[in-house]
Amino acid sequence: MKGATNIGFSLSTLLHWKVESNNSSWLNENISEFKSSQQDSLNNVTWDICVKQVGEINLDRDAKNVSEGIYCLHESIYIIDKFSNKKAHFKIKNKSYELDVETGFTFHYYAALLDAFIKIIAFQKGIVTLHASAIKRANKVSVFAAWRRMGKTTAILNILNKEDTIQVLADDAVMITKEGKLIPYLRGIDLYPYLPIPQNYLRINDKLKRHLAKFLQNFPLLPNKLRSKVIKRFLLPRLNLAVFGHASLIESVEVDNFYAIKKHLKGITQKNNITASELKNFIGRSSYFEIIEYQAIFEMVCSVYPKSNFSKLIIDYKTFQDKVNHVISSDSIMLELNLSKDYSDIKDLISII
Repeated sequence: MKGATNIGFSLSTLLHWKVESNNSSWLNENISEFKSSQQDSLNNVTWDICVKQVGEINLDRDAKNVSEGIYCLHESIYIIDKFSNKKAHFKIKNKSYELDVETGFTFHYYAALLDAFIKIIAFQKGIVTLHASAIKRANKVSVFAAWRRMGKTTAILNILNKEDTIQVLADDAVMITKEGKLIPYLRGIDLYPYLPIPQNYLRINDKLKRHLAKFLQNFPLLPNKLRSKVIKRFLLPRLNLAVFGHASLIESVEVDNFYAIKKHLKGITQKNNITASELKNFIGRSSYFEIIEYQAIFEMVCSVYPKSNFSKLIIDYKTFQDKVNHVISSDSIMLELNLSKDYSDIKDLISII
């Protein structure tokens, strides 16, 4: 690619990917989105996945349409972005993977696809991705797992608002090695109006967009579906906490406590002891749901080409749960949180952890 520049990313020493483009703003977006995983020096490494922004991707005439906007061959997948009508092309090579993305492909969709591929490829290397957030506080690492919309991000941001010395190590995706160690991994956070983002982390433009998004959420004349799309696409700036020094650790760290966040009926935040097996099952189920969302793409390919190498990227629930059982210690507790509608009253959380 003429005039192309590339940047390298790494999860500790376990998984590496390279992003290449002649568009400096697109490269900067990647740095902002995946900043906690970037290393300055990645010489002589073997790339697990190479991402390249290209001018145009031609859909192979033999590619079979397996779902809306998804076409496949034996060893490659074409994905058409319904917003921009641009294409992405994911290919299996001998010992690595390639993802080509057309200029103009919606960035947040591209980042979500890449994140999904990274999680699934990581699993093949013994790295389990939990649907959770993690912080380091007073040399103790805590992991908070939950189902969607239960308050993982809200919990860690509430702690950060009260104690700006904590380190946020991961948000929404916690990567654990087969030795049970956490690999710091941060991506951008959509700045929903209800999230308690510390004010000194927000630019003036971010604050204005959040105010406008909050106004539109309560605007009665817009249909809910349209309102959500407008807010998500245009009015939710993304913030990567790594820009402010979080997840600065490169090497993996031991986890001290795994928690599960649940909503309950009582009006105070409380901690309930449960068995380790109950906790592991909870975390395994909620995490597997996040993994299979994009894994369905590989299953579509294998339904047409049963001998495709994409089959090795399909993770069955038992295998996933067995690995979760292995990487979570037996000395674990459940943390139950009572969350208000505006997600602002997580009481006594710091004293509990």
